[in-house]
Amino acid sequence: MQYNDDILKELENSNDFLSDIEKIQEYNLSLEKKEINYIYEIIVNEKTKSKEKQNMVLSWFIFLIKYITTSSVIFWVLLVTTNYSAYMNIAKSYVMKEEVEKTTSRLLNSVEAAKISDVVAEKVEEEKEEEKLSIKKYKKELDNKEINLDIEIAPYTNRVIIPKIWKNIPLLDVKNRNIEWQNELNDIFMKELEKGIIRYPGSALPWEDWVSFIFGHSSNLPWMKWDYNNVFATLDQVQFWDEVIVYYGQEKYTYKIREKKVIKPGDVSVLKRNNDKSEISIMTCWPIWTTLNRLIVTWELVKKD
Repeated sequence: MQYNDDILKELENSNDFLSDIEKIQEYNLSLEKKEINYIYEIIVNEKTKSKEKQNMVLSWFIFLIKYITTSSVIFWVLLVTTNYSAYMNIAKSYVMKEEVEKTTSRLLNSVEAAKISDVVAEKVEEEKEEEKLSIKKYKKELDNKEINLDIEIAPYTNRVIIPKIWKNIPLLDVKNRNIEWQNELNDIFMKELEKGIIRYPGSALPWEDWVSFIFGHSSNLPWMKWDYNNVFATLDQVQFWDEVIVYYGQEKYTYKIREKKVIKPGDVSVLKRNNDKSEISIMTCWPIWTTLNRLIVTWELVKKD
């Protein structure tokens, strides 16, 4: 601004017209150069800032891709390593198909061989009669004594046999009782699942016309060294019309698949079944190592021995 004022004062005091014109031209040229340089500097600065922003966005994008990729790799490595036994079960069912079929036949034969023969049954009946006589003998004494018979016997000989996936599993009953705190029933279930699979309290017994609801693990944490951690890891391989055999109270019940589906946790529609049919529904967490969904397989009773 001071520079412009000095030029104007000089022009006012000058008597040489031509010289004034030259000074004016030089003055205008100088102004144009300054303006051009100023505009150029602004453009260069804006481009530099824009490029820096682009580089920053690109750097964040690359970081995000690397982060997601690394996290995914770590997740899948942990998924496989923490449930190696369940995945080994699945792999064996494909790689050793012939051996599985042979073992399935042996399993069925052993189950049939385990039946009580007629001769043994007669002997058992005789022993029962003798036992009844003994009970009658001491009945009067027992009637006069205060004896606490408030016990519940849940026989651990009940079993579920699924030949298709080579499984012969203990079926457990949990006693119905009042729950004192919210997670007590879940704690009871987790403890009992160490020993087999569970028939949910209050669901139907095998001979009743409703649904007997049974559940067990498809996988578990690797440091939980239980025998039935991945008992249902291959449950998805059963197909329609495959059989499941339930031994309950020394009675044999044969079922065939009627339905197989995946549902969300908390979906109780599986219990809303036709009440004039005797069915069992087996549930496990799905996919393996997650609790995202539940795999439900429902069988209908076709034969009772």
